[in-house]
Amino acid sequence: GVGTYAWSGPNLYSSTAQSPLIPSATASMSGTYTLTVTNESGCTSTATTSVTVNPVVVIPSPQANTQIIFGASVMLTATGCSGVNDALKWFQAADNTSVTMPVSPTVTTNYYAKCQTTLNGITCISAKSTDVIVTVLTPTPPVATGATSCLGTSVTLTATGCSGSVGTFVLKWYQNADNALVTMPVTSLVSTDYYAKCEQTFNEVTAVSEKSNVVTLTVLNPIAPVASEATIYTGNAITLTATGCTGTGFTLQWYQSADNVLVTMPVSPTVTTQYYAKCAQTVNSVTCLSAKSNEVTLTVINRIFVDIAKIAAPIQNGNSWATAYGNLQTALAAATANVEFWVAKGTYKPTTTTTRTIYFEIPTSVKVYGGFAGTENALSERNFNLNISILSGDIGTPNLSTDNSYHVVVLSGSSHTTLVDGFTITAGNGNFDPKMNSYPAISSPSPAQSGASIEMGGGILVSNAGNPIIAHCNIIANTAIFGGGVFCVDGSTPTINESTITNNESTFGSAIYAQNASHFSMNNALIVANRGVGSIYNNSSNPRLTNCTIASNGGYQGGIFNSQSQPTVKNSIIWGNAAPFSDTQSLITYSIVQGGYPGTGNLAMDPQMVNPAAFGPAPNTTGDYRLKAISLAIDRGDNGTISLTDKDLDGNLRRFAGGRVDMGAYEFQGIGTSTLIISVVTGPWEANSTWNLGRMPQLGDYVIIDNNHVVTLNTTGVAKNLKYRGTGTLKFNSATSKLEIGF
Repeated sequence: GVGTYAWSGPNLYSSTAQSPLIPSATASMSGTYTLTVTNESGCTSTATTSVTVNPVVVIPSPQANTQIIFGASVMLTATGCSGVNDALKWFQAADNTSVTMPVSPTVTTNYYAKCQTTLNGITCISAKSTDVIVTVLTPTPPVATGATSCLGTSVTLTATGCSGSVGTFVLKWYQNADNALVTMPVTSLVSTDYYAKCEQTFNEVTAVSEKSNVVTLTVLNPIAPVASEATIYTGNAITLTATGCTGTGFTLQWYQSADNVLVTMPVSPTVTTQYYAKCAQTVNSVTCLSAKSNEVTLTVINRIFVDIAKIAAPIQNGNSWATAYGNLQTALAAATANVEFWVAKGTYKPTTTTTRTIYFEIPTSVKVYGGFAGTENALSERNFNLNISILSGDIGTPNLSTDNSYHVVVLSGSSHTTLVDGFTITAGNGNFDPKMNSYPAISSPSPAQSGASIEMGGGILVSNAGNPIIAHCNIIANTAIFGGGVFCVDGSTPTINESTITNNESTFGSAIYAQNASHFSMNNALIVANRGVGSIYNNSSNPRLTNCTIASNGGYQGGIFNSQSQPTVKNSIIWGNAAPFSDTQSLITYSIVQGGYPGTGNLAMDPQMVNPAAFGPAPNTTGDYRLKAISLAIDRGDNGTISLTDKDLDGNLRRFAGGRVDMGAYEFQGIGTSTLIISVVTGPWEANSTWNLGRMPQLGDYVIIDNNHVVTLNTTGVAKNLKYRGTGTLKFNSATSKLEIGF
């Protein structure tokens, strides 16, 4: 306010403003500026000032964009800010906040730089650089999905959540048990757990996610089932069965073996057919099949019905009870292998003529069942004890034996699948002389003789190495010179089960005659009231008898007669025959033998049968050979020769209540009341250690003093029955000692 102003300076600068503003300063404007002030009187005054303009700060040039793995740090760099007075400053682009190197962003972030220069006491900062992008690679754990496959099948597991727009993403799989890297598809032999990881790669940097959830590759490996054989009758249907394919998700599938065609149960083939099964397991809509089971045969049996009541019916084709054959011989003529004959009650004769050489010949591999009422559709429905099917040789004058058939039934060369079951076989006469009233101890034909004749096997003749089964039969009142009931020859080995052979008569072998290595088997059979030289005559044959009762048989050696033979007898009773058993060739164990017999478990005490008939000059069928409760035959057989399904002659399971099998043909249905006690060492009667039961005898016990044992009686002993074996001795120690027996 004192006058006018005049400024001058570098680059011819001038200004008349009192306080001039110089915009856009440059370094060339540095220098001394002079101010001259002139007042109204023309007086002047001069002053100077020095101005320094620092150079423009250079904008730094940052590095290229970069990438890091989540959790890592990075040191960003830039060029152009490296002077002595320079300082590089970094800022986060999103909010311009200053950051310090290194940085560790958790998400992709933009940064920029500025250069700060301090010169001549003045600090200047450049404009911001271009942005640097720090890409953070952080793949998320994928979400895996399990799978189900069949054994041996390859499968590719899947997972979601391994994708994105930055870089490339790769899903990798690992076995959970050992963290081993696996390559898809996988083929596992067992169910296995897996997990996945996601790998993200960008500009040669790879990040790996955390592991996914653990998933299971369930491998289905159903086990091959075990199939069962079956049998049906023509026209019926059946559902085959197999084990080993049960539980949720398991189903059984059946195939016909011939063409591997899947079949649906039940099946109703018209011929015998083979099948096999597979087990199908379904889990998570995946179904896998097992290997095939064992191949099984469904045997289709043709039934032929026979009913004497239909003898005059207009239609007799044997296809049903309504159209049954009335004549058994006519029916047998239509037989083929694997055919069953169902024969209704009534009496059937081999011929309507008087030709004695005609008999019922049972074809091999054929089963003939008797005992039907004539309405049954299942074999289990028949009752052969109520519905009596009789095969009779009484073809001539009724009740006159001299014109009867020589044999009633013949089984020649029969296989073991041949069966005669549920019949009464009677009135065969193999030329026996009924006037014969004595049975001397004479020999039968020599073992060299073979073949059959009309004199052999009045009831049944088994020849030509036949091996049939005879079951539930009553072979009664037949006669012959050899084998009144049954004759076996030519190495024939029939099996006779749960049958009775009674009231037969012959010169040799009134019940059975076995010749020429005819080693028959007999189980749970009753052989009583027969008359001849041996009810069983073995001529160079070694049969096996198990749980048989041989009693009340008359004639010479009415029980068993052996000629160059060694039968095996187990769990049996031989008692009350014409003479005590005196054979020395047999192998007998766990049996009651009248007169005694060496062998394990044998006894020589009365078996106490309910009402055995006494043998007489003629056969006598009266009698009851079941056991009384006091019988020592109860629970004294050998279980080693008995199966759990064996039945006695009454059809009861052997081994009552699962205990020890009885001796004889009948299993006592209760608990026996008698006890057998045997001395085991020399000692006092009163000492428990003297006896096998660990106690002294009690009232009602059967007592045996065994070989080489001296039992000393000091006071009073009691016993129901007392027996000495060998050199067993009872010594009374004093005058007051006594033994009470017979209770």
